[in-house]
Amino acid sequence: MANGTGTSTDYLDRGTSPYEKGLSREPYRMAPDNGVVPAGGEAPAAVAPTPAFPSPFAARPSDPSLVPNEALQRCLAAIGAKTKFKHLGIALVDLTDGTNSPPYAAWNDQRQFEVASLAKIGAMYAAFRLRDAIQQAADGIKANDGQQLLTRISAQWRPVIQNRFASSLPDSPNLANIFFALPAGAPGIWIVDFRDGRKTPEELDLLHKPQDTPEKIRRLGQKVEFMDRMRLMIGWSDNSAAATCIRELGFQYINTVLADSGLYDATRGGGLWLSWDYGGGRWGGKSDPVGRTVQGATAAAVAGFLTLLAADELVSRTASEQMRELMTESARDNKGYTTYFDVGLEKAHRPPVESLGKVGISRGAHDCAIFKRTTATGVVIRYAAVGIGGWDTQVQQDLIVLLDDCIVNAHPSPTHT
Repeated sequence: MANGTGTSTDYLDRGTSPYEKGLSREPYRMAPDNGVVPAGGEAPAAVAPTPAFPSPFAARPSDPSLVPNEALQRCLAAIGAKTKFKHLGIALVDLTDGTNSPPYAAWNDQRQFEVASLAKIGAMYAAFRLRDAIQQAADGIKANDGQQLLTRISAQWRPVIQNRFASSLPDSPNLANIFFALPAGAPGIWIVDFRDGRKTPEELDLLHKPQDTPEKIRRLGQKVEFMDRMRLMIGWSDNSAAATCIRELGFQYINTVLADSGLYDATRGGGLWLSWDYGGGRWGGKSDPVGRTVQGATAAAVAGFLTLLAADELVSRTASEQMRELMTESARDNKGYTTYFDVGLEKAHRPPVESLGKVGISRGAHDCAIFKRTTATGVVIRYAAVGIGGWDTQVQQDLIVLLDDCIVNAHPSPTHT
């Protein structure tokens, strides 16, 4: 789950295979207008033409409306004060009584960390946001077939996307590699979805096993459909699959969507960020504008992501359901990766009845998850937990037991309420 070390590839020249050319290494920094400019330059973000189609960048998602809770914060502060945990970014959201303004507690939650493979959830979110945007853009558009439709949308959006940040490395999504579009009845009505080979967990397991190399990246990108590669990226944390998905979505689109959605916010310490694709490709630089990370996140941003996901408000209900499935181990026949948090609860004899999450391991261990389980007193609890920057996986296993205690203490037996 650490960064891949394969040969860099340039997917910016659309006349060349995205698996065959080298990426520039020019550094970048944030301009005052939130555009990215090459280091040493002062050019503002380019002014993009107004698209004929709806914008590819959606409005901010619903605010997770996290409500700081004094009792929960006291419990979490006692955990954060321990030497083992004091350097972590920690967030805890109590979803037991629902997702409407849930209680929240945090420790170092606005500190940006390198989170390695955990940041792959940012690329997953961008893919589902892009599908939703294309479906909206396709409404009422007449075309001979799905390929022509996607070509027209791509032609309109490319200048908007690739110039969103003033950069020597403009890129935009390769819609034809990611999606298919089929007519649905009357002219101008389309069904848009991810290209999907529907490979079994066993088949995905075999695709994951080879070592990450430029050849594996090339093979996956050319032979395996996008949705199967996204399953590998999230469920197996496959770096080669992640590289292909990120290259086809493009850094410009991914990071703009994360910023527009509030999942990256410089005024709140940072958030989900991707400028290194797990296969050696970088977006003209090494780090985000605030925390100087290449695969970064804050605990607050990840907690917001998980809360919106639990509330069916991350893009849409359907998208939220599908993203939860990608992050759920049981949905892939318990193959791929589990979370360190899950292991910790199992060892403590507190097995969850529902769990989903994503881990990362590089410069420490990082975890995020949503759990549902029944306590010893019969109370069904549900919560989202984030722990990033741990020294090792054991720290995460120990942390989740203490976070679970905080939720249990907040919901005593019904006979005592």
